[in-house]
Amino acid sequence: MSKKALTYMVSFMALSTAMSSVVSADEISALKQQIEQLNKKIQSVESKQHASQAKREQYHAAKEAREAQLAEKIHKIEAENQELMLASKTTIKNGSMPGSFLVPGTNTSLKFYGYVKFDGIYTSKLYGGDNSASQSSNFAAIPLNGSQTARRGGEFNALLKESRLGFDTQTVQNFGVVDSRLEFDAYGSGTTGLRMRKAYVDIKGKTHEFLAGMQSTNFADFGGTAGSETLDFGGILGTPGHRPPMLRYTANVNPKFKVMISAEEPETTYRATNQTEDDGSLKTLDHGSGNTMERIPDMVLHLRVGDDKAHMSFRGLVTQQSYDDGQFQKRALGYGLAHTGRYEFDNKDSVCYDVVYGNGLGKWMTGGTTASYIHNDDPTKRDFFLQNNLGLSIAFQHKWTQTMRSTLGLGYHKVYNRKQMKEAQTNKALRDIHINLIETPVQNFDIGVEYAFGHREVEKVNTTVTTNANTRPKGSVHLFQLSAKYSF
Repeated sequence: MSKKALTYMVSFMALSTAMSSVVSADEISALKQQIEQLNKKIQSVESKQHASQAKREQYHAAKEAREAQLAEKIHKIEAENQELMLASKTTIKNGSMPGSFLVPGTNTSLKFYGYVKFDGIYTSKLYGGDNSASQSSNFAAIPLNGSQTARRGGEFNALLKESRLGFDTQTVQNFGVVDSRLEFDAYGSGTTGLRMRKAYVDIKGKTHEFLAGMQSTNFADFGGTAGSETLDFGGILGTPGHRPPMLRYTANVNPKFKVMISAEEPETTYRATNQTEDDGSLKTLDHGSGNTMERIPDMVLHLRVGDDKAHMSFRGLVTQQSYDDGQFQKRALGYGLAHTGRYEFDNKDSVCYDVVYGNGLGKWMTGGTTASYIHNDDPTKRDFFLQNNLGLSIAFQHKWTQTMRSTLGLGYHKVYNRKQMKEAQTNKALRDIHINLIETPVQNFDIGVEYAFGHREVEKVNTTVTTNANTRPKGSVHLFQLSAKYSF
């Protein structure tokens, strides 16, 4: 109701009252007070109406301001999303492996790795008449004491042939991951020729794995002495080692127990008793040359119990060595058994050992030569046989500081020669010692020194090829090595 309408109504009521009767002065005063109170109420109502209108206007203004701010934020976020979408098409993202990146447009991660390693090596005796064998501790070829080769003295070699380059990929799948690896070093032909070390694909589920390609033999456990940290590329004697093409299945029974079964490329290597080479060694005919024949793969079973701190493994293999010259066909079945143990102490020191024994294990053993032998002096027959091998090794690593450590390793390889081999200049026993000191002054860079001693014994000196009558059926060598390695 408007102010004017209220005024008319009050005036009309007053006039009606005056006309109906004579009004006293007190009544007139009371009537005025009522009129004033009504006017105040009218003013209060109008004031509230004005305040309410102001609040509504203020609310609408604030609402419009908030909507404007929100619209501005939405526009900014949309613009940032557009920039991120554009950048994601060209920016390299981190992959699923540490140090890897995601290949654009795929769910495959790629990683480059490797190291550059310089080795300065002094050997007290020159192996085999040249420096080709002085690039690592080839203790199976140590010159015999008193021989012409041994009297030539030692030599210093500087090389980078152990330097390595590799590529890892990992593709995440619903069932797990698919890993692959290509790895090379410079131990190929010549001084810088590349050699493929590993090439495989590994399909990994939660409890099962399947590997196909060239990988370290399933008969080795590189958590033992075979994987000990030595500067010498040859490693410790008496440990298994080999990298054949293979198919391998792994069952991860639980986090501390796994079973691995593999079918690996067979490789017959034999020595012929009527063929000799420098220093009386028998001629070796390798896989794929001469009359070597392979018809079935080598089968290997590997059981591993434990974790990274402590573990044990038990391995067994069956191999067939074959000879076929078109006139004579010979086959011999060999076997191997191996056991490894490793334990890491609370101060990060560790100790490990390997025990290997079998028949025809030459190619699997560090310092080994051949697995089988053929006696072909008689043109009417061939005597083809294998020989037993024993390998023992132990290694201890001590951490002096967080960046400095030393490894002490001892190895022994015994060959139980048979028949004509006992009458030839064939290796009977090999022994070695390695001790080193390695420091990591900055991340990924190692520098170290190492001393190694090797000793070789043969069955007898072959006088038909040894012109020096003072040659003895044993020989020793000292090896001093300085190495620097940068890993990436």
